[in-house]
Amino acid sequence: YNYGDVYGFGMAGGFFAQVRGCSTYMENCYNYGDVSSEYRISGGLIGFGQYNNGPMTFVRCENHGNISCNYVKSNGGIGGFVGQTVDVISGVDTTLYFYDCVNTGIMTGNPTALVNKKRSEYHIGSFVGSSANSAFKMELCRNYNTDTDYAYGFSGGKKPDVTDCFDASVLGRVQTGTTNWGTFNLAN
Repeated sequence: YNYGDVYGFGMAGGFFAQVRGCSTYMENCYNYGDVSSEYRISGGLIGFGQYNNGPMTFVRCENHGNISCNYVKSNGGIGGFVGQTVDVISGVDTTLYFYDCVNTGIMTGNPTALVNKKRSEYHIGSFVGSSANSAFKMELCRNYNTDTDYAYGFSGGKKPDVTDCFDASVLGRVQTGTTNWGTFNLAN
């Protein structure tokens, strides 16, 4: 459990600012603190994942903190669980997988930086800001972030493969079928 607010300059995360060169497995991890960075990357659990050599798995984890970044560049990211993943190792299963996870936090970037820009260019998502992983899968997950001024559904980047998930945001509330945010089957 993290109850403390976290601030970082280049990257920040409720549990880890950066994980590098490893697979990641987090179960029953809860972030209640607000996470913010001055420049580039913020995530509720992990700010930045780089050179992953295995899956990044989140099981029954929750983010209830608000996640923000004062200046989001197009090569950064803001996410309720992971801000950004990059430089994955070719030929290795680096699936980004969420099972039974919940987000209630609000994601925000600097409004000035977003004027006349697309939200998706700034990689702001209620679960993941930006992902370079080999696959992105979500099952039984819920997003209750209804502030859509900046957040871009579940993901601000790569489209997730979504099964039995619920997204309360206007951008993510869709009928069953394939959308820009993946394949949705609305769950209770």
